[in-house]
Amino acid sequence: MPLYRYVCPKCGEEQILLMRMNDKAPQCPKCGDEMEKQIPRVQLKNAGSSCSGSSCSSCSSCTSRS
Repeated sequence: MPLYRYVCPKCGEEQILLMRMNDKAPQCPKCGDEMEKQIPRVQLKNAGSSCSGSSCSSCSSCTSRS
């Protein structure tokens, strides 16, 4: 079972819960409102031209630095 991040739209309470994909959304422990599942952020490698300063060989801007 994956971990999901839930946020209450009413009071802002946040929780990370171990849930099945088709489980019903949990109730907020503070206000009792139904919590909303948050979409996880995904970071893509090489998604842009900025270099993080690490020594990766797949980025021309990194390999040009000496």
